[in-house]
Amino acid sequence: MFDFKKLRVYALSKELHTTIYESIIKSWTGERYFKDQLGRAALSVSLNIAEGNACLSSKAKRRYFVIARASLFETIALLEILKDLNQLNPAHFEKLKSECTHISILLWKFIRSLED
Repeated sequence: MFDFKKLRVYALSKELHTTIYESIIKSWTGERYFKDQLGRAALSVSLNIAEGNACLSSKAKRRYFVIARASLFETIALLEILKDLNQLNPAHFEKLKSECTHISILLWKFIRSLED
């Protein structure tokens, strides 16, 4: 039961969300909509991995992993905007981008393994 907890990609996506929450969201003083969107996007990655792993068919699992990867892309886009607005240190952005890249590669491998 709860096999998603054994997945490395799930653990990494949770760590990413925690890092974003602790280093950006918790102390954010800018527009609330931006903070909310970033929080939802980052959290959606691990939630879709968990939900997809519960699906019985490969097609359904694949759909959730694709959504998780899309949420990861949304997360990196939001982080890049923060960097461009000088609200995120470029070095911290690069660290988060590296973590996102690793998660994206793992998700892509899952997605490819579930193709028809």
